Amino acid sequence: MEVSAREPESHTGTDTGDQTKRTTFTVRRAIEYVGFFLGVVGLLFAINEYHEGEKTKATLEDVAQDAHAAVEAASTAFVDEFPHNLPEIKAVIASTCQNLDIMTDVAGYGMYSNFDDFQPYFLTIAELASTKVEDRRRQESDKRSDKRQRNVCAGIPAVGDQHNNVLVRMLVYNGKTLKDAIKNQFKRETYQEILSKPQFDQFFARNKNLPKPKTYDEFVADLVQTQRNYASDLGDHHNVQIRYAERRYEIYIWTHDHQEAAFSLDYLGDIKGKSEKEITFRSRDGKLLRAFDDIFELEWGKAKEHFD
Repeated sequence: MEVSAREPESHTGTDTGDQTKRTTFTVRRAIEYVGFFLGVVGLLFAINEYHEGEKTKATLEDVAQDAHAAVEAASTAFVDEFPHNLPEIKAVIASTCQNLDIMTDVAGYGMYSNFDDFQPYFLTIAELASTKVEDRRRQESDKRSDKRQRNVCAGIPAVGDQHNNVLVRMLVYNGKTLKDAIKNQFKRETYQEILSKPQFDQFFARNKNLPKPKTYDEFVADLVQTQRNYASDLGDHHNVQIRYAERRYEIYIWTHDHQEAAFSLDYLGDIKGKSEKEITFRSRDGKLLRAFDDIFELEWGKAKEHFD
């Protein structure tokens, strides 16, 4: 998303709501079918390569690699639109064993539009940063007795001092970039509509230290300050590193241990009069994960260590 404080969709009637549900369902099924098709094609190719082994000099290892690639190709799935994507994103980060990288617009992702799901998301990040890696591995090892639960640390090599806490790196927007992103999400021309929605009153009821704004600019300033507070709260944890990006990016990433990621794509927000939209996916695809790692490291290297 651009700014975590996104307004949920407003439907003017039953027909519009039903149409949105049908569209979301269609997108989801289409993506699932594409993934399934890619997986089948990959597996068929691997099987054919095995049967033609003498001609292609393929080995069983080659087949295993192709089959694994086919599974990866089918391992990316549509999750949901913001702000209903938070439970799935939380599920991804909750699977962290020792390293979690987050690249979003704000530390308080979703705190305005979907506070109920934001709370467990935010607390999960804080709890991970407060947990030693060795304890995290022990917690996951205890799951082996319950076949219904997956040991997320299985197969992840121990790196560094296991007595240290889980490392969380978070990349969010810096001052002007953050303010511009908030203005892009909460447009001046829709301010009266924003005031009429329940999220507005709920936000200021939770943040009693903030008087209700009298102007649009005061409202934006309140959101900026609240996001700075959330970043500061996380930064108080010893093993949370936060940097601030000077430029906006069109993709948000949550990835852990080079094993799994959730990622979101933004669209429509820069078009005048259009509400910002964000769709989220979840993936274990190895090539995607490597690409996300590269993107994160590139942005991390350019970002500042302090908010200004």
